[in-house]
Amino acid sequence: MMKGSRRFVSVLLLLFILVTTGGLTACRETHQPIPTTVPQPTAPEASPVPPPTATPSPTVDPLADYKAALPFWLQGPVTAVGTPVPSDTPPIDEQNATRLALLARWGKGTITALDISRDGHWLAVGSARGTYLYDLNTLEEHLFLPLTTPERAHTEQEIVLMETESVSAVAFAPDGETVATASAGAIRTHVWDVMSGEEVLFLGAPIPNSLAFSPDGKTLFIGETPGTYVTAWDLSSKEHRSLVWEGLEYEVNLLAVSPDGRWVAAANTAYASGAALWEWPGGTLQTVVPCGGDFPEMQFPMDLAASADGACLALLCDSSAVLWDVENQVAHDIALTGYPLSIALDHGQPPRMYIGTIDGLVEVWDPIRGVQLDTWGAPGDEPPFGPLRDVEYLAVYPLPDGGEGLAAASEARVAFWDTQSGALLNLLAAHLSPFAALSLSPDGRWLALGDDAGRLHLWDAQTGDPLWTSDAHRSVVQALAFSPEGQLLASGGDDGALYLWDATKGQVQATLIEPYAPESLSLASVEAVAFSPNGRWLASAVYDSDRIVLWDPQTGRQVRLLPGLEGTEAIAFSPDGRLLALANEEGTIKIVDPNTGEEVAHWNNEVGFSVTSLAFSPDGSTLAVNDVSGIVTLRDSTTGQVLQTLDAFSTQVVYLSPELLLTASGDLQVWRVPEGERLSGIQANLFGAPAVSPDGRLLYLAGRDGVVRVFGIRP
Repeated sequence: MMKGSRRFVSVLLLLFILVTTGGLTACRETHQPIPTTVPQPTAPEASPVPPPTATPSPTVDPLADYKAALPFWLQGPVTAVGTPVPSDTPPIDEQNATRLALLARWGKGTITALDISRDGHWLAVGSARGTYLYDLNTLEEHLFLPLTTPERAHTEQEIVLMETESVSAVAFAPDGETVATASAGAIRTHVWDVMSGEEVLFLGAPIPNSLAFSPDGKTLFIGETPGTYVTAWDLSSKEHRSLVWEGLEYEVNLLAVSPDGRWVAAANTAYASGAALWEWPGGTLQTVVPCGGDFPEMQFPMDLAASADGACLALLCDSSAVLWDVENQVAHDIALTGYPLSIALDHGQPPRMYIGTIDGLVEVWDPIRGVQLDTWGAPGDEPPFGPLRDVEYLAVYPLPDGGEGLAAASEARVAFWDTQSGALLNLLAAHLSPFAALSLSPDGRWLALGDDAGRLHLWDAQTGDPLWTSDAHRSVVQALAFSPEGQLLASGGDDGALYLWDATKGQVQATLIEPYAPESLSLASVEAVAFSPNGRWLASAVYDSDRIVLWDPQTGRQVRLLPGLEGTEAIAFSPDGRLLALANEEGTIKIVDPNTGEEVAHWNNEVGFSVTSLAFSPDGSTLAVNDVSGIVTLRDSTTGQVLQTLDAFSTQVVYLSPELLLTASGDLQVWRVPEGERLSGIQANLFGAPAVSPDGRLLYLAGRDGVVRVFGIRP
């Protein structure tokens, strides 16, 4: 979901309430009580054991020839969360680089969709990996549903998409026995049996962005690209028809269906024209509900929700919420003051409104009076800075005692509150935020990961098992570095903090730079950190400073200030520690002597693009410079003379060996240097931060989808 932007509005709310009170009575009618007991799904009876039969003939795989012709990296099994990579993989060299393969992927990925079954038993969490079904009472994983079934991937492109796309929507059928999942990138919609995980229905034609079932479960609505319509699929006949919204310029990525089945609403988060509402089952476009506030034409929809009786549609926009009386065609505006992302209505009389914000909060509102009643998830709740980050998904569900709960999800966590008491009931923390930084310990044992939520993770680099996690940073962890002996770990973040950790214990050994207050607008983010090869110094670059600080990692004290560059984005020590390279957002590269601060070389990138990554060759003679245009330039490290230019379409560069260079962005590519010959590449939109094991066997990529992938040569 697109993040909202702050636009302050003034509304004569009290006067408007008096005018529209008569038209809003439908939103305040008595609703059916929530069931006091939650029906439990019945386990299927065990099938009788058949009598022994003759051994059947081996089955021929109809896709065997096709699979054998795939690129090597797509062949063979891929290990799951926390599964070790093979220990006998050979080092990557010029001869076998073409056989680069995906060996393992760790982590469940970022949360991209959420739904809860109407009986409150099942939680569906869509992610970059697929869809995970959890028992809502225990939060234990019940099933994993992939983006698609292997037998349906009949082309190389589709198999690649299975690895690189994420779930765009999930929706339970009203009876809770089936769940629909969609992947817009893979152009696939599946309906699965909740108990067995077997595929019930497959729709491969539309590009699905959003999903919703009709109340009787007979129709599945899909918001599509191109975005002039919502497709209504009859699940029995597989026939479909379109609800057309003429003039819509973007895909439909928001859907809401009234619980009584009388209407269907749709919107797009990048289209400032409100939400379309169709009558159902006729399919006639009834109206387009505009956003509220003083300038509705300048606001963008953020989310949709239907009241329990279908009398009202709640439309969330940038700085306002609109409660639309469907029968009387009357809008009631509620002015908001935060950064809203998601909306939900409970079964109250009248319903209470819940707003998820970009600050990780859930605001509780009386929408009729336009009064905020409470705020949940404020800083100070567990974990230290609140349980959530961006609250992008909300869902109301019944509790076993007859009350109601609210599930609120961000990138990596789902928090559950009791709507009556506001008590935090539970927290699902099984998923991961997008990774922003990666560092591998010098001995190859540990993998340090920094994410967008400010969390620092240390994993076993062979098994993917988590060793410890910290919430010390208040914003993106974007700079990580291990000391040469591997005992210390430096972490820098957008919060302006620079910490020195005891990597073996997960404890802060020293705070070199204090974090700024959350409300501060300071730009003092720590952009890059690097240890000198002998471990004597730790260098750090801060965005709004033109100085590089050298620290003594043993004492935590400043040793020296080096003349740097304004807006430094990347730094790197030469292997012998005699040179320190730095580059900034304007494409300027400087080489300095860290012992004296004397400038050794200074030049500008020809195209002037911001430099994103620097890497010295193992002998220190060459400096690889990667900029945002995707160009990698190999230069003499003391003169700046251009030796080779690689059109790599990358933003990260790492040396594999003196002869081999790894570039990473959307693609992973291995190059022979200095010839500039491309040996192999994996084109799969795997954006992230790379690292290479010390023995040259494994390539690690911490992805923006919250998944760590490990590549190498299969034994």
